[in-house]
Amino acid sequence: MDALPGIGHACGHNLIGISEGVAVACAIKAAMEKHDISGKIILLGTPAEEGGGGKVILLDKGAYKEMDICLMSHLAPGPVGSVSLSGSLAIQQITAEYRGHTPFTMGRKERFRRGRPRIHQCLGTVLAAEALKPTVRVHSIFEGKDWAVNIIPDYVKYKCLVRAPTLKGLKVAVAKVLPCFKAAAWPLDAK
Repeated sequence: MDALPGIGHACGHNLIGISEGVAVACAIKAAMEKHDISGKIILLGTPAEEGGGGKVILLDKGAYKEMDICLMSHLAPGPVGSVSLSGSLAIQQITAEYRGHTPFTMGRKERFRRGRPRIHQCLGTVLAAEALKPTVRVHSIFEGKDWAVNIIPDYVKYKCLVRAPTLKGLKVAVAKVLPCFKAAAWPLDAK
């Protein structure tokens, strides 16, 4: 099953697919036999869930066409033997790339002000966005190369995941986050 780049199976997807998935399929089979319920059980692993949208890909390819009910299992915190009935969050990834020239921050102030990218401004704006509901989650990471603390890099990729309890709430949150990305691309001295 899928894994996160660099750290592997962070939340145990490899174990979930083997143990929980098979156990749940066996339990459903036993219940169907006990209560004389006809039907077909399909045990389907969904790879590429950590950033790849595996279920969406499978849906697009028709993997769920024969299914009337779909059950997903995932590890969750709680007392031994408990069942977590927590919901899932709607998610949208935003990726922004910022390019410019690399000014040395110890140099002239004007050059520093015009230096790009100012992704730090974007991040600060996103994280401080008071307009986001407490149920909205924003996760982000920077990607780049040849960085130093006293240099503004000439290229940065900023990946951000926005999550909300509903698709409607996600659309509202993304509409509030996207302007932060756009604002970071404008020079500070723009009129």
